[in-house]
Order: sequence, then C-alpha cells, then structure tokens
Amino acid sequence: MGKPINQTSIKQHMRNSEEEEEEEEIGNPNLYGKEDRQSDRFDTIQLCIVARALVQAYRQALQNASKSGVAQETLQNAVRRSSKVMTEQEARQILNVSETTTWEEVMKRYDTLFENNAKNGTFYLQSKVHRAKECLEAAYQDKGQGTGTPS
Repeated sequence: MGKPINQTSIKQHMRNSEEEEEEEEIGNPNLYGKEDRQSDRFDTIQLCIVARALVQAYRQALQNASKSGVAQETLQNAVRRSSKVMTEQEARQILNVSETTTWEEVMKRYDTLFENNAKNGTFYLQSKVHRAKECLEAAYQDKGQGTGTPS
C-alpha cells in the first residue's frame, strides 16, 4: 500500500502541509483580501451609524433640557460651583451664626474656630473659616453695619 506510518513521517507530512499553506497564502492575494476589506468597510459603516445616532440623541437631550429649563439651572449650578466665591448662607453655616448675629459675635466665633483649627484642625478647614469671615465681612459692610477694622 504505502510507507509505514511512524512519528518521523507524520512530522514531515505536517511540515509539508504548513509549507503548502504558506505558499497558498503568498500566492493567492484574495485569500484574505476581498472579504476582509468588505468586512472592514461594513464595520466602519456600522461605527459611523452609531456615532451619528449618539450625536442626534445628545442634541435631542439638549433640546429637551432647554425646553424644561434644566439646562439653564445646570449651567448656573456649574458656574456657582466653579467660582470660588462663598455664598453668605454657606459662610453663616460654617461660622454657625444667624442673620441677626452682630459683627462682634461673628468675630468671636471666627477667632474661636480659626484658633481651634490652627491647633487641632486642618489648613483646609482653617481657610474655610477665614473665607467665611471675609464673605460675611463684605455682607455686613454692604448692609451698612460696622465691621470694625477690616483685615
């Protein structure tokens, strides 16, 4: 029939098969060409369709938000958060004072909190206390109440 099959002949046959496959790949430019290019084009078209859909959805969401007023409110909140100006309400919360508190009481509260944070607190808290005092100082000056000596 043929040659007897042994391990050496199997290895030789596998090598010959691999060499033939390599020759076919090199010799046949269409082996991985046309179908792959078509598949790549199809993938690109799908990606473009998805991208356009996302852009349209985003535009629609912006239109819906502007109709409901959410966009304007969101923009105002973003501006408020990004600015480093503290509101009077936040300053009063930090110093734990009310609108009826006198400037002298505000300064006592400020001194106490500032010193406590200088000893046992953090620089961040100490700076928040200082910014709160500055904010309230401006508010008291605008209201015509005396602040003593501004710092």
